[in-house]
Amino acid sequence: MSIYLCPYLDLSLAVRDADNILSVSLNWEPHVIEPDHHRQSRGARRVGGGLCILPGGICRGVRETSGREDFSGREFVSDPQGKLFSDYGHQEWRDEDSAGAIRAGAGSELFQGAPLQVSPDWMGALQQLTDAIAQQPMSHKIVLFFDELPWLATPKSDMLSALEYFWNRHWVNDGRIKLVVCGSSASWIMRKIIKSRGGLHNRVTRRINLKPFSLRETGEFLRHLGYPTNHEQTLRAYMAVGGVPFYLKQFRKVHSVDQNISRLLFAPDGALFDEFVEIFASLFDEAEKYEELMKLVAARQEGVFRQEIEAKNKLTGKGGTLSRRLEDLEAAGFIASLASFGKKSRGTLYRLSDEYCYFYLKWIEPVKQQLKSDTEAAYWGSRIGTPRYHAWLGYAFENICYKHLAEIRKKLGITGFAPVSSWRCTAARGGEGGAQIDLLFDRDDDAITLCEIKFSERPFLIDKKCAQALARKKETFAKSTRTRKQLFLAFIAAHGIEETLYAHELVDGVVTLSNLF
Repeated sequence: MSIYLCPYLDLSLAVRDADNILSVSLNWEPHVIEPDHHRQSRGARRVGGGLCILPGGICRGVRETSGREDFSGREFVSDPQGKLFSDYGHQEWRDEDSAGAIRAGAGSELFQGAPLQVSPDWMGALQQLTDAIAQQPMSHKIVLFFDELPWLATPKSDMLSALEYFWNRHWVNDGRIKLVVCGSSASWIMRKIIKSRGGLHNRVTRRINLKPFSLRETGEFLRHLGYPTNHEQTLRAYMAVGGVPFYLKQFRKVHSVDQNISRLLFAPDGALFDEFVEIFASLFDEAEKYEELMKLVAARQEGVFRQEIEAKNKLTGKGGTLSRRLEDLEAAGFIASLASFGKKSRGTLYRLSDEYCYFYLKWIEPVKQQLKSDTEAAYWGSRIGTPRYHAWLGYAFENICYKHLAEIRKKLGITGFAPVSSWRCTAARGGEGGAQIDLLFDRDDDAITLCEIKFSERPFLIDKKCAQALARKKETFAKSTRTRKQLFLAFIAAHGIEETLYAHELVDGVVTLSNLF
C-alpha cells in the first residue's frame, strides 16, 4: 500500500511497493512539470504537483527505484494490466457531486463504463470503489488518485474519516494499490494527513518537497518553451513571477520580459492581474485575514518580528490562531521565517518570500482601480528606472538569494553545519550607529561569514565611503554580539564587484548571478 501526499507547493511523497520501500527523487528536467490547465482549479499555485502522478507525469516528474535500474512510475500507471482511478475535488462542488464523481469514475475505469448505484454518502461511494477493486485480477496494479482532497473532504462531509476507514480496513494490505492524494493547500495536507492523529497517523514513509523552479530550472523551462533568455532576463522574470511554471508559460516569445510583465500583470484582462485575490480565496478560509498578514509582512523590506505582527494586525490577534496562520502562509511558500542572530528573545523574523505576491502588493494593488479605468496606460514602462523600481530590484534579489543558499554555500566554500540568519541593531545598542547584515552563516569552524547583498546593473564599486561603512558594520556586529569568532565578509552581487584596493582588503568572497544558476 502506498500513499502519495502532494500539495502543489510542498510535495510530500511516500512510496511503498508490495515488497520494497522505494526511494524517490524529483527529475527537474524543464519539460516535466508543466501546468495542467484542465485539472488545476483557478487560483491554485500551479506548480504541477498533480501532474507528477498522472500518466505521462509520474514517470517524468518522479523517479522510483527498487533495486532495478529500469523501473519507473510509467511502468505502474501505463501497465496494460494496471488501472488508474482518479477523482478531482472542486471548490464549488457539493458532497453529493464529489461522491457522484467517485461512482462514475469507478464505473468507467473498473467496470468498463457500467453505471453504479447512487450512493448517499462517502462510506457508500468508497464501498463501491472497494467492491470494484475486488473484481480486478490480482495481477493488476491499481492507482487511486484523489486530486484537491481539501475540497473533497469538506468540513461537513465524512470523506476523510471514510478514507481512513477503507484505507486501514480494506486497502492497506493490498499490494496492488497505490493511494494518491493531492491538494493545493499545503497547510491542510500537513494538518490532516501528514500530522494526522487519526487513521492516517504515521503512514508517510518518504517525503520530498515540490517547490517552484530555481533560477537555473526557470531558464531551462523558458528556453524549452522557445523563449529566448539569458541569466539577466531570467532573473528579471523570476523577480516578478517566481519559478511557477503556469506563470512562466504565459510569456510570449515575441515580447521582452518587461512587455510580458506589463501584459500579464498590469492589463485588467491579464492572466495574473487578479491572481493574488484568487490564490487566497481558493487556498484559505477567511482569506482576508491571511491577506492582512501578508501586507503586514510585506510592509517592511528588512522583515518583521512576530511581536510587530501581533501589535499591528486587526483580524487575527495573538496566540495560537496567529501561529497557525503564519504556519499556513509559510507552508504555502508565501512567507519565510529567518532566525535573527543573537536575538532569541525577539523570536523569528518573517519576510515575504513569494515573488509574485510581493510584486502584486508593491506595484499592482496600489493602482489597481486606476489600471482598470485606464486600460491603455503604459504604467510599468513608466516605472522602470525610478528609485522605487531599483529598491524593488534590491529586495527581490535578496529574496532570490535566500532561495539559493546551497549555491551560495558552494561558491563560498562553506561546508559543515552553518545555520543561516540575519542581523540588525539600532543605534542605541550599537553605540556608533545602527547596522544590518543581510545574510550570515554561523559556521562550525569558529567563523562567521557576513554577506552583503547588492543588486546593480554593473559591477558594484566599493569606494572609500562604502569601505568605511562596511568596516563599521563589521565592527558593530562584533561589539554588539560579543562574538569571538573569526569574521569574513562576502559580497553577493549580481554582476560582481570592481577590483579596487578597498575590495581587495575587505572582501573575502564574491558570489555573482551566474553562480546562482
